[in-house]
Amino acid sequence: AIGFIVLGLSGMFERFVRLIPPGIASGLLAGILLQFGISAFEGAKVDPLLVVVLFAAYIVLRRFTSRYAIVGILAIGLIYLIYMGKADFSTI
Repeated sequence: AIGFIVLGLSGMFERFVRLIPPGIASGLLAGILLQFGISAFEGAKVDPLLVVVLFAAYIVLRRFTSRYAIVGILAIGLIYLIYMGKADFSTI
């Protein structure tokens, strides 16, 4: 941990990152985003209606208020889960 702090504060980390070729950096990013995307579609198997509602809400909110689209989707998703009885607040 101390090594990472020293790398970050000294600016050496930025120099190391610049040494990575753009093709390799793009490949690493694609691998991370692929796993994220696959996980998102696995959620569609559990509750496809939730995915459809949130996707439609994103399209509508992005059209009218792109700044607050993600916050709106979070609120709509929470309202949907509470309404369907799938929200569990017992550990909060």
